[in-house]
Amino acid sequence: MKLKFAALVCSALVSAVGLSSSAMAGSVSLTFQTFSIPNDGNNDGTGDFGICCSSPPATSPDVQLGSTLGPDGLPIAGPSSNVVDLTPTLAGNEITWWGPLAVANFGFSNTGSYTANTPYSSNMFAPNSTGSSDDGAYETAIITGNLTSDFNDLLITIAADDDALVYVNGKYVGGTPGVHPTQPESIFIPGFGGTGTLEIFYADRARVGANLSLNVSNVPEPLTLSLFGAGLAGAAAAMRRRRKANKSA
Repeated sequence: MKLKFAALVCSALVSAVGLSSSAMAGSVSLTFQTFSIPNDGNNDGTGDFGICCSSPPATSPDVQLGSTLGPDGLPIAGPSSNVVDLTPTLAGNEITWWGPLAVANFGFSNTGSYTANTPYSSNMFAPNSTGSSDDGAYETAIITGNLTSDFNDLLITIAADDDALVYVNGKYVGGTPGVHPTQPESIFIPGFGGTGTLEIFYADRARVGANLSLNVSNVPEPLTLSLFGAGLAGAAAAMRRRRKANKSA
């Protein structure tokens, strides 16, 4: 009996989540600004960018949750970071894998821009995310968009190889820092509401693949809870009817 009740509860939860998911659907317009750094086949001269994951440049940016962007609009490396490509500022060490500082100081080139909508999923090979591999160059990108939610909460789902640092309204909320195979991450932002800005700093840093997937969902929490409650009530009513039927049989 307990197993049957658990099955009904699970069914109610799935139904509630399924209905609320349809209410979440939406799309965010994204702008990509892309950069590339030549891959010379060695680890020398490429700073945080190299051949593979277990040898240099297996560095970690250690960005701290809630930290803001630096004066040049770039992420600030945390206290345990061992990233090489940095520019010291009064706010801390900015990670210099994007923008004019990367072009001027670290041999990057600006490869262009493009737009796309969420849900987004693509390989991230230079130049401008149109290449077929990262054998010739690594790509980095600054991805920007505007967020709108009529509900209480926001859910950002992302998967990346390698770094993807996510900022909402200029503050770091999570992501997939470091050199690794494709790594998923779900970022739940309670009490969002209204409008805001989205910035994602992407970097492919090892010659074993490059990809990025991204989606943004509005989460109507009150609706989800009411649906779940209705589902539980329905499951309990079904169990009561079944018990009465068994007694009368």
